[in-house]
Amino acid sequence: MASPQRRSWHRPVEMLRYDKRVQLFFQIVLLALFYMICVNLRYAPANDAYAAAENLDGEVLAAQAGSAFRQFFYFALFGIVTAIVFYMRGLKNFHAISYAYLIACIWCLLSATWAIDPGISIRRSLGMVVVLASMAFTIDILGARQTVRLMYIFLGLSVVVSIITACLSSIPLFSFAVHPANELDPELIGTWKGVFRHKNVTGAVMAYATIIFFHHSWRRRSWLDIALFFGAAFVLFKTDSKTSLGWVGISLMFSYILYRCRVGNPSKRILFWYGLILLIATAGMLVAINWDLVYAYFSDYETLSGRVAIWASIMPYIREHFLLGSGYGSFYAIGEASPMLRLGVNKVVAAVGHSHSGYFEILLTTGIIGFVLALVALVFLPFYRFWTSSDRDIPLASMGAGVWFFGVVQNFTEAQFFAPDKESWSFVVVFILVMHTRFVAAKRGETQWLADTNWDTTRTVRRRGWSRRYRPQQQV
Repeated sequence: MASPQRRSWHRPVEMLRYDKRVQLFFQIVLLALFYMICVNLRYAPANDAYAAAENLDGEVLAAQAGSAFRQFFYFALFGIVTAIVFYMRGLKNFHAISYAYLIACIWCLLSATWAIDPGISIRRSLGMVVVLASMAFTIDILGARQTVRLMYIFLGLSVVVSIITACLSSIPLFSFAVHPANELDPELIGTWKGVFRHKNVTGAVMAYATIIFFHHSWRRRSWLDIALFFGAAFVLFKTDSKTSLGWVGISLMFSYILYRCRVGNPSKRILFWYGLILLIATAGMLVAINWDLVYAYFSDYETLSGRVAIWASIMPYIREHFLLGSGYGSFYAIGEASPMLRLGVNKVVAAVGHSHSGYFEILLTTGIIGFVLALVALVFLPFYRFWTSSDRDIPLASMGAGVWFFGVVQNFTEAQFFAPDKESWSFVVVFILVMHTRFVAAKRGETQWLADTNWDTTRTVRRRGWSRRYRPQQQV
């Protein structure tokens, strides 16, 4: 008598990707991640470097432990999500993160072995990894359509709630939405921050919202999309976040150019590269011709709101630890051991909690090796994914490229790079993971799932004055 066939201990992929209860669970997980990463209601003034500098004479800044509740939430959620995916799919299906990104994360974890404070370094690097893994597993189950839809819902609610609370900020209950009059930095006073912790964070998130709602408006011509687009742009304007205001328009242009290069005549792609080379060469010539002005500009410590002073302070340490760095997350806010306390050119700079540049931050903490790995995983490979996406994914890729481009250029003056638990960079990570998931699915031949989860922009939208059926994208 033949023995009964042994039943596999894990479930088929279809149970995860098509079961409504499983889908609902992972939708809640992704919304919860967005909420915990981004939303932070603060009634008190911003934790400003000026305030921290006042305490440097009497006491050294203590190591920042972060929110214990948020850390517990991230690790608990990671355990639950990983257990479910592992049980239902098995280890062989864990390809939600690119190998380049995995190698970069492993290097960050290894950097704890030579870090200034190994305990803080391993805690921060583990926190980065668990948030990334939770997000990656969730997106791999939900697919592009549901992920973009949940981002749309979260950002739409953030825009609406931020506008309402800021307009009602004269009421003490809603005063968190605007920076108060007792801010030590006068530039913050009266600027909007909505449901986020700082006006610069709000500005970055609203820039992403502007890009995403613009592409929805462009593709669907829905009045709701258009209203949210103008709402996000209005909140961005009220934050007075110079970095975000300066880059959002260029990011929209970049996403549109990428779309036009992918649609129609392939010769447009060659023109794109010629134009990019010409732009870089022109910029290099202008810098060379006006080198004295450029040198004087970056020699002034007050330039870029004091960021040049921060960069000048950390350069000696970068030169001395060029290969390995200080260890991931083991330079700022680690107590008396922080080199910034002795390297800062003044008390205010010595009290800052980050480099105000994601690229300097990675070079400073993980060395040139980690810097190159991060560029490959988060700059070069994602651009390749956007540029070589399938024809059906061109609208998704152009929208994601706009978000990605903004995150890449914003990190020249803000330190959000390589941190999925940071409010701004989390949306960039989402699109990087979405495009990687679709690349892996195409490589496996999962054409039905790719079609079912495609970001649908071909529906007929019936609105008075806007009714139209859009030409479907060519299917692969």
